[in-house]
Amino acid sequence: MVTYRHVLLDMDGTLLDLHYDNHFWLEHVPRRYAEKHALSLEAAKDAMRGRYKQIRRPRSTGIGVITGLRELDLDIALLKEEVDHLISVHPHV
Repeated sequence: MVTYRHVLLDMDGTLLDLHYDNHFWLEHVPRRYAEKHALSLEAAKDAMRGRYKQIRRPRSTGIGVITGLRELDLDIALLKEEVDHLISVHPHV
């Protein structure tokens, strides 16, 4: 059994620069979605905006977010690895 002494949660750029998240969700995911579904990038971005609004509703649960992401039919973990070089920590963290 693994015991953790500390768990750090990064909410909206507390520890990590938001550039990575913004790029990932607003550019990278729509690009890959467009490629997979033979859409223009703009059509994919429009589709993503609608899905993100559904996922970010105030009453969305973790399960709702996971379901919404599954509906994209994309390997989110793999896509994150493709752009993980963009992750940067704020100074003095």
